[in-house]
Amino acid sequence: MKYIFLLVKRFSRRNWHKFFLKSLTEIKSVENLKVLNIGSGGPIQAIIESSLQGSIINIDIDPGRKPDIVMDVTSLEFDNNSFDLVIMMEVLEHVKEPKKALSEISRVLSCDGRLIMSTPFIFGIHDEPHDYYRFTKYGLKYLLSDFKVKIQETNDFAHTIVVLVGRLLKSKLRKDKIIGLAILTPILLAYPIVFIISKSINCNNITTGYFVDAKKK
Repeated sequence: MKYIFLLVKRFSRRNWHKFFLKSLTEIKSVENLKVLNIGSGGPIQAIIESSLQGSIINIDIDPGRKPDIVMDVTSLEFDNNSFDLVIMMEVLEHVKEPKKALSEISRVLSCDGRLIMSTPFIFGIHDEPHDYYRFTKYGLKYLLSDFKVKIQETNDFAHTIVVLVGRLLKSKLRKDKIIGLAILTPILLAYPIVFIISKSINCNNITTGYFVDAKKK
């Protein structure tokens, strides 16, 4: 069960690391890079610190995550134009006032500064009770009106189905786990066929989430 869930987790981030590393590669040549990492700890923070040179400040509203500074993204205690890059992965859905948060990020970003972020779309509720929103790509474009935006789906149709069913494996109910395993097993065994079928389905609106690379106007 544990290994199947780990495999599902890899599916959920199948393209995510590729997009993230590509965006970091494009900006890491900037000299004296000033980076603000918002709420992205663990492996994400490790990738940031190993991929980028410069000054990196990690903030989070939760002191238990051991950020450099405990701070609310809707009220950033930094001067205007303080950072070249802001990173906010899988955070926006947990912010009660997303528009205010993005306005603050725009304020602290320098001219032509970059925002790299991701947010779920078709995905289960998590980190309860602080899971407030699911954004479409159109909603993200609206919220990011201060930016030139590139939005990429993080998964295709087949991987989205696998990830959603895989969430059942984390259920506290044994019945849910058995159902999830019963559905997932034939899908994973027939994965090459499922993958080919998925590629033939022209549906960009069925995805577990979006990856955003935005440049301040």
